Parts: sequence; structure tokens; C-alpha cells
Amino acid sequence: MLPSRYRLMRTRDALRQHTRTISLLVSDLDGTLIPDRWNDDARKGLEDLRQMIVDQGLSVAYATGRHLELALEGIERYRLPPPAVLVCDVGTRIYIHDSDGWIEDEAYASRIAPKDTAIEHVRVLLDGIPGVTLQEAPKQGRFKASFYVDASTKEERIRERILSHLGDRAKGFTVIFSIDPGDGRGLLDLLPEGASKASATAYLGELFELSSERMLYAGDSGNDVDAMLSGFNAVLVGNATAAIRAELAAAAGRSGVREHVYFAKASYARGVIEGCRHFSFPPG
Repeated sequence: MLPSRYRLMRTRDALRQHTRTISLLVSDLDGTLIPDRWNDDARKGLEDLRQMIVDQGLSVAYATGRHLELALEGIERYRLPPPAVLVCDVGTRIYIHDSDGWIEDEAYASRIAPKDTAIEHVRVLLDGIPGVTLQEAPKQGRFKASFYVDASTKEERIRERILSHLGDRAKGFTVIFSIDPGDGRGLLDLLPEGASKASATAYLGELFELSSERMLYAGDSGNDVDAMLSGFNAVLVGNATAAIRAELAAAAGRSGVREHVYFAKASYARGVIEGCRHFSFPPG
């Protein structure tokens, strides 16, 4: 097997050639393609999405808070369309697939400033704050500290509490708040500045030399909002909470990208299909 850096170069070159003629659908997993409740309608929606991807010749990337192994488990369990790229750990790690498996894109990782010890130090500092509970070890990441928080507490108050506790150590980090669609728990991720689903999606556009109209982002939660405001066409699926819909609508208006954000009526995969049709994606 070739050393990973040569495999990555080879795979990047092959994908660049391929993506020049096609378009890339970037989608969140949990709450967007992976439903909270698995039923016949959700299953049929995924079947229709798989067929659309084949018919349209789309390439797929998944952007998820899951780590690589858990992302692959979800893809297999729900028979999701196979991706060319995986964006894991809330945008802090990117993996590209080739015939020998998954390779981490270290060029992207090198853009993230804090070292492993920096995020570990922050993780230790925050563990034990009232109302903030460290998530399980597999849910932590190389550049990500993840916690459970009280979902009933306003996001601004949680953010203020975290930043106040960290003091000067908060510089260089971003706080991302979202709700677990499965059990309704509040989720908080502390990421290095410059690491997010938004920056990862932009990096993929740069890496594969894709124009903005050849990319579409689909999501449902707070950790998708920044990516949806990046200027690419984006769809918020219909099962997103009213709070997220309001937050995204207001932010899109302030950012001047409202015409690039579509609020689907349909949920999960059907909402993604609805958004693709709204934007006539992929372009002819």
C-alpha cells in the first residue's frame, strides 16, 4: 500500500478530475438524512434520494458531528449513498476515500491552529462546571471538546458561562451549540477558530475546484447554520426546530444570503430532494 500522503495526492487528483464535470451534495447526517424515527416514509425518502443521486451523477460528502467510525456505522446501517468525502467531528477532520479506505486530509488539519494539548487543556478546564457535562471519550476529537448542556438554557447564557470560565484561554476557540435530535439533549462543541462545517465545506469547494452553484449544503441543526450562511445554496429540512428556522432566517437576512437558503417543508431526505429541486441542483 502506498504511504498515506501519496495515496491522498493520487486520490485528490482523481477526484479533482471527476468533480470538474459534476456537482457535490454536502449533507449533515443525524436529523437530516438519518431520521429521529425510522419508518416507511423515511425509508422511501432515502430510496428516492439514492435514485436522484444516481440519476444526476452527484458526488456526496457528509458533514457530521460523529467521528469516522460512528459515521461509517450510520452510513451502513441506513444504507446511505456512499460518500466520496467525510467531514467528521463538526468540521475539524476531513477524510477522503480511495480503493484502500479512508485517508485523513492533513493539509486541512494543518490549518487548525491549536495543538492537541491546547484542546485537551480546555476540555479539562470545562469539565465539572455546573450544567456542563463532558461527553463520552469516543465523542471527543483531536480538535474538538464536546459537552452535554441543559437544552432549556438559552444558548447565549451557555456561551457566556463557558467563555467567562475560560477567560483569556477562550481566545482562538468557537462555541457551537446544537440539540441532539434523538433525545433532545443540548450539545456544546468547543472548536478552534477556523474549524467548522462551514470552513470544511469551503475547503472542499477549493480542493475540488467547484463553483458555488455546483455545491449544495443540507442540514437541520445549530452546527449547520454557519455552513448554510457561506454563500453556497443551502436547504434546511422541514423537521428542523422553529428556533433554528428563526435563527437561520434572521442570520441569512443580515448576511445578505437569504436567496441562497431554502426552508423545506418536507422532512429528512425528502426535504433534501425538495431543496435540490428548488435550486435546480445540479445545474445543467
